[in-house]
Amino acid sequence: MASASPVSTQNAVLSCGVEEDATFAPTALGKLERSIEGYEVMVAAEMIVAVRAIRLRKETEGADAGPLGALIELAQQLPADMIDRDLRGDVDIARALIPAFSRVVRDVSA
Repeated sequence: MASASPVSTQNAVLSCGVEEDATFAPTALGKLERSIEGYEVMVAAEMIVAVRAIRLRKETEGADAGPLGALIELAQQLPADMIDRDLRGDVDIARALIPAFSRVVRDVSA
């Protein structure tokens, strides 16, 4: 993935050999923006896997209080069915849950 490579390895040919004075900040910003979407999808997929594992093990029982209870309550927004299907809709829901999940985690670590 081109977004994962360092921008400092890029080069540009400008007039009169002044390429070493060119900034690659716009290129770096573009790569960062593309990377964020990829990370969101990765975190959402991990969230789906974790929630499915917790549901399969029935670990939600007795976790009504505290941060774990808050996370499990948020996870109820994810579809509960475990059938083999296209998970793009689940990933979209999980991506929307990332800010709420991060608030719970941030409050615990504060």
